[in-house]
Amino acid sequence: MTARRAPADRATADRATAGQATADRATAGRVSAGQAATGQATAEPPLRADAQRNRERILTAARELFREQGTAVALDDIARRAGVGAGTLYRRFPDRDALVRQVIIDGFEICLAAVETAHQELADPAGALDRLFRRVIEQRERLVLPLIGGPVVHDPRVQQLQHAIRDAVEDILTAGRAANAVRDDVTAEDLITAAAMACRPMPHLPGEVSAALAARHVAIYLHGLRPEGALPLPASAPTAKEVGRHVAMEGRNPKES
Repeated sequence: MTARRAPADRATADRATAGQATADRATAGRVSAGQAATGQATAEPPLRADAQRNRERILTAARELFREQGTAVALDDIARRAGVGAGTLYRRFPDRDALVRQVIIDGFEICLAAVETAHQELADPAGALDRLFRRVIEQRERLVLPLIGGPVVHDPRVQQLQHAIRDAVEDILTAGRAANAVRDDVTAEDLITAAAMACRPMPHLPGEVSAALAARHVAIYLHGLRPEGALPLPASAPTAKEVGRHVAMEGRNPKES
């Protein structure tokens, strides 16, 4: 039987390591939570207010129609739903790939902002995980891609965001294990997959019913993370590389540079 680590000493060390990891990721050029809300990268020049509103309308319409009809929906239909002309859409997003890419990036930036907030709450890792799941679920309407499928986008920015999210989730898990709040055999991939499943839209259900079921699902899942009375998991955990090769994370992790 493996000896239990001293929670207080390990938690202190893990919080210090996690804090340094946050600084390293920030140095690597990740966007802030405020930028995640707008979906703008730091390299983009600021848009005029009317252009920004049109951009947000287009992205909102794209998310709605991708959810309803898939990513093959006509771009003219997206422009019509957004209440803008086709020319306005094409000025912002010259082709379908550019629009899909931006919807995916927006989703990952929202997730990263939620994870980074949880990362600042490591003194209470179990509470940080609970609040992380709830923050992500609150934003599930904006997390259409890649939750509903769609193309795998091989893009450096997408890869950077995926690695940053996974690294931060791993830091939270490490702190949780050290505080004896999370079972030892849970991985970052387990948590990310569970959050994605909880956020997936459920067809034919009103929003309030879907939200209630998602909240219950998360509560059940978080209870299962506790080490007390934990039963062995039924299969070995896929590694980050095994998962990553299927979701376009095969690029170099900036943290390992």
